[in-house]
Amino acid sequence: MTPQSLSPEDYQNSILVTKQGVKDKEEGDFENLAQYETLTSNEHFQNVLITPMALKNRVKALAIKIGEKHQPGKEIHALIVLTGAFIFASDLFREIYIQTGREVRVHLIKTSTYADDVRSSLEKTRDVEILLDPMDVEDRNLLIVEDLVDQSFTLNALTRYLREKKQVKSVETCVLLNKQLKDAPGQVKQSKENLNLDYQGFLIPDVWVAGYGIDASHRFRQLPFVISVKESTFL
Repeated sequence: MTPQSLSPEDYQNSILVTKQGVKDKEEGDFENLAQYETLTSNEHFQNVLITPMALKNRVKALAIKIGEKHQPGKEIHALIVLTGAFIFASDLFREIYIQTGREVRVHLIKTSTYADDVRSSLEKTRDVEILLDPMDVEDRNLLIVEDLVDQSFTLNALTRYLREKKQVKSVETCVLLNKQLKDAPGQVKQSKENLNLDYQGFLIPDVWVAGYGIDASHRFRQLPFVISVKESTFL
């Protein structure tokens, strides 16, 4: 599959990713990526979806937008949704400081939605459990940093929890990947439409993804790029 090549101008807005994937125009072929040969022999591997340079450049563009929007001289209070967002958030916060000089104060929350289950396209809702409660966020302007919006169960529940239970002043959201669902029930479609994403990195197809902190049944978080995996091999 031939990936789309991205130019510097493409990184200024959310990037639409097809199943063929995207790469920076300065990068080589997917086959030259570290660990590619090993991955191709893995039964779960489908293809590379977003390359390291494409990730780096889009994260940098997001960091500039976030840093420039917030008031100079004041900390940005950011809430990392564990575990999947930890690599994305680390790169994002460093870039915010490098590009704009803004200080970032980090808060943590851990949720559980899917556990070891594969989500179903027929689901209308799922319970979201708070496993790690954030401290000292009351009356804060919070930036939620999330890895992936799928059916939006987690982010919608988290936003309500922060506003109603933790009494935060305001909530912004920054999401690396926003999945474009094909056959979602009307309730899920409406939920996603009502979800306000202030910053989003990539719009991805309705495939199961892993890498760059995101796992597929606890595997592949360490990859420096995003891959699509064969969901059928985990069923």
